[in-house]
Amino acid sequence: MGILDWLYNGVAGALASRLIGSAGSSIAKTRDYVRGKQSKQLKVRENQFDDNIVLNFVGLIADRIVSQTVGRGFELDFEGKTETESEKWIKSLLDANHQETLFHRGAKFAVEAGTGFMFLQPDGMTGNDSESYPRLTLLEPAFVTINTEPEDFEQITGYTIQYKLIRNGKEVARKREITKVAAIQGADEPDKISWLISDFEMTGGSNVWTPVGQVDWPHYFPPVIHWQNLPSLDKAEGEPDITDDLLATQDRVNFVASNASKIIRFYAHPQRFSRLLGMDSKVKLAPDEMPNFTDSNGGLFQLEPMGDMAGILSYLRLLRQAMFDRARVIDIDSMQDKVGSLTNFGLKVLYQDNINLINTHRELLGDAIEELVQRLLILGGKEVVPCKVVWPDWMPVNETEKIAAVVQDINAGLLSKQTAAGMRGYDWENEQKRLADEKAGEGDIGTTILNAFNQGQ
Repeated sequence: MGILDWLYNGVAGALASRLIGSAGSSIAKTRDYVRGKQSKQLKVRENQFDDNIVLNFVGLIADRIVSQTVGRGFELDFEGKTETESEKWIKSLLDANHQETLFHRGAKFAVEAGTGFMFLQPDGMTGNDSESYPRLTLLEPAFVTINTEPEDFEQITGYTIQYKLIRNGKEVARKREITKVAAIQGADEPDKISWLISDFEMTGGSNVWTPVGQVDWPHYFPPVIHWQNLPSLDKAEGEPDITDDLLATQDRVNFVASNASKIIRFYAHPQRFSRLLGMDSKVKLAPDEMPNFTDSNGGLFQLEPMGDMAGILSYLRLLRQAMFDRARVIDIDSMQDKVGSLTNFGLKVLYQDNINLINTHRELLGDAIEELVQRLLILGGKEVVPCKVVWPDWMPVNETEKIAAVVQDINAGLLSKQTAAGMRGYDWENEQKRLADEKAGEGDIGTTILNAFNQGQ
């Protein structure tokens, strides 16, 4: 059976319906919440107006973390000054695998589940140069279990991928076991470690896994690479950004917001009542009408609105701020009154926890990308060239202050204009040529004007 056969790619239908047993149920709940499918906090009777509101802050938090981590992409810095064939090949491979979408999706999986998984297939992707490249496939974390040594969770012994689906109207369970095996002849490392890929199916009401295929993976590394979203102390899987306590706070936010909405709905218009007007009395309340009461004890009155709306909204903002603080993500709403006066130093202080969080994400994901590149070069039969992942700055900056610092360094003789041009994103050689052309053009214009003046024109 080929490596490309049978592997499930993507999620068709609801995630929870594809799980086997209770595995991944927490991930399924987290994904629902991130996408806005959250528990209603107010009970709604039949034919009653639904006052429930979802303020999806967990989704906003997840999106911000993903964008801050990989939103501006990354560069691969290979050793040596000359671009090698291996470097060109890796760049073409990543482009063929749509790296922007691939790593955004991978980061989103990890933020929700705590761990990202990628499956390496020897071929399956065709680049713009018509060359065939290895295919990189993201695995659904809810379907994957990492197998480790009993007393050392850092020693990976295999991966188990299992899920269920409906085929021809019948439920079918599938399982793939990727297991480290003894040395085999031809492995590409001196210790001759290799892996065995075994596929199984279970149909109908059977509780027995039936083997349906097996293939050797003759490399020292498995066809799966995983990375921790955030470090974990006692397991191979990482920790998610969207935690259970964050989901509980999200529920409380929705509860408060829904109740506030209900209060506003009930008291959006004045609630009037009459006294001693009689059952047959008709009171005209149109803008051009004036009620008239003959009974000295009668009258028309209005209910006072109930509840401290200012206090409720203040509490709602407190909960929002607590959510973003717990997630270690800056909440723009909390800095609205500071934006115009913030210096770069002030921004770094304000974003300090957010910066540390993104640095951790990038360290762990970057390490996985570097390992991925080495494995891909081996699969492609290319020279293995060490590389480092270089991440761009994602922080907002005060441009005026940044330019002033560059000019100050140039004037102090600490920085060359060519280096400063590179820091500002300009091409030094092109800009020098353009400046020279502009200067020559200005000279020609000046000469033309002077000649015209001398000629009395």
